[in-house]
Amino acid sequence: MNKAPGPKRERRSKWNGYALVEVPCFLLVDRDPKRLGVTLYSEPDSDAGMYTVSRTWEFGETVSLPAPFSVEIPTDEWEAWDED
Repeated sequence: MNKAPGPKRERRSKWNGYALVEVPCFLLVDRDPKRLGVTLYSEPDSDAGMYTVSRTWEFGETVSLPAPFSVEIPTDEWEAWDED
């Protein structure tokens, strides 16, 4: 699935800071059972402080990172956090 991330947050975050300084890609691995998945944010808009494109994968799928990384990351053994 490809979709643009939501609007810029009111409070500054790591995600916004990376976009502001034009870090080309930001990979987020979320092990929270309520939001389990992997998201690659790309194409930063430094004026808006946000990424304009995102791609998501569910655990169990292979994450394919674009150049300059050009690597595939299997997630079939990744698990959610323990909620205890």
